[in-house]
Amino acid sequence: MNQKFSSEPTLLWYDYETWGVDPRRDRICQFAAIRTDLDLNPIGEPINLFCKPPADTVIDPEAVLITGLSPLEVEQNGLNEWDFAHEIYRLMSKPGTCSVGYNTIRFDDECTRYLFYRNLLDPYAREWQNGNSRWDILDVVRMYAALRPEGIKWPQHENGSPSFKLEHLTAENGLAHENAHDAVSDVQATISFARLLKEANPKLFNFAFSLRSKHEARAQLDLVNRTPHLHFTGKIAATEYCMGIEVPLFVHPDRANEVVVIDVRHNPAWLLDYSAEELQQWLYSKTDDLPEGMSRPPLRTIHLNKSPMIAPFKSLTPELAENLDIDIDEVTGYASTVAQNQRYVELAQEVMSQTRRYDDEEQEKDPEHLLYDGFIGNKDRALLNEMAFGKLAMENWIAEAHHFNDARLEPLVENILGRHFPTVLLPEQLEKWRNQRKKALTLPNLGQKLTVDAALDKLKTLLDKHSGHSGLLDTQTYLQQLQKNWFGLTEGKAELDEQLDLF
Repeated sequence: MNQKFSSEPTLLWYDYETWGVDPRRDRICQFAAIRTDLDLNPIGEPINLFCKPPADTVIDPEAVLITGLSPLEVEQNGLNEWDFAHEIYRLMSKPGTCSVGYNTIRFDDECTRYLFYRNLLDPYAREWQNGNSRWDILDVVRMYAALRPEGIKWPQHENGSPSFKLEHLTAENGLAHENAHDAVSDVQATISFARLLKEANPKLFNFAFSLRSKHEARAQLDLVNRTPHLHFTGKIAATEYCMGIEVPLFVHPDRANEVVVIDVRHNPAWLLDYSAEELQQWLYSKTDDLPEGMSRPPLRTIHLNKSPMIAPFKSLTPELAENLDIDIDEVTGYASTVAQNQRYVELAQEVMSQTRRYDDEEQEKDPEHLLYDGFIGNKDRALLNEMAFGKLAMENWIAEAHHFNDARLEPLVENILGRHFPTVLLPEQLEKWRNQRKKALTLPNLGQKLTVDAALDKLKTLLDKHSGHSGLLDTQTYLQQLQKNWFGLTEGKAELDEQLDLF
């Protein structure tokens, strides 16, 4: 990250609004961004892009209630997803860019990766090439609230725990946030609150910004002596300020960017009474599925490449510890016990080496969901780049797609052509593609989070509660037309072209 580039470093503050809550399955409807310098001064005008729902997109009606966006209006005013993805890729790939937002790494960045993957673009390059990086303000906010709360007003839930919702924070501190869940408004509010953080404690802000480098994050972990550190993450309850007091154990055996840690805020000795199989089952179970009286095992991984907020244990002064209801001597004793007892390491290794079983292992899988089934090889990436950046005529894509080594990629190419450039396909190729996507519209393990029928059922329930809601009524029109286009008309070539033109 010390290498110099021709462009000055900038921050690209961004936010998405989506048609559902699953980055892997659901589609993006709005992208907003504001570029600033490192002092948070805006560069240029705000960016606001809308994305037409691709021809096989199911809209979750609940998303319409949250965003206030109409799928009919977005379809009329937006870019197609191919152009939408390429414009965002261009913005994020500018040398020296750090892409950042509020909860972006856990949600928006996942949406970005799947958007790029679906549209033949490299899903990772903009995160590290040419001096680029990514950051997330949410865990920074959590760290400030626990360690350096001075100068900021902190909203609370009824139970006394801090609220880290952006709209609550901006309201409590008198910052403009006129339309929460509008992407442009959310970006502006995020920058305003980031300025407040920077003004309140510049030293902590700069330290947090440095942790966007996985090498800087790694330097905060003492794997040799296993000394404790503080870690701020949404995996820990807000009643505990989302702060873990952890001892690092080892680098994950299969994922070099992850370090396995054990939380010693509470006595972890009970782990030694159970098998690795039992602990793994409880580690990944839903809270309601845990045995009565059982806590989730305090094992987790720190993702070094996801801007983890890690602070030295010495940051927890006696005064802060008292305010946070932490007994430093007790916690130090737990940490010392873990560091001296190799059984904790061995047990954690056994837990992490256990093979997790998934209910859908035998089900058919949608290639668009398989981003994390391995990195794309260099040869395949070179061919994808020729397609993505106009170096290979679309008329030749189908023939060339047979040469991919990676079985995921040929269906991705067919999806691009079927959705956005159907006239390139022969009638029989278009019919084959439509039959494949029909399955995705009707089988719950394929396509979007909701099938067409499930979305219509959900819409009916919401309309009973929100009668006359214009966005829901537009969604009803959209979903009914989607159903008609795919299942209600004769599938001749001319009719198919007409149906696809509607979207």
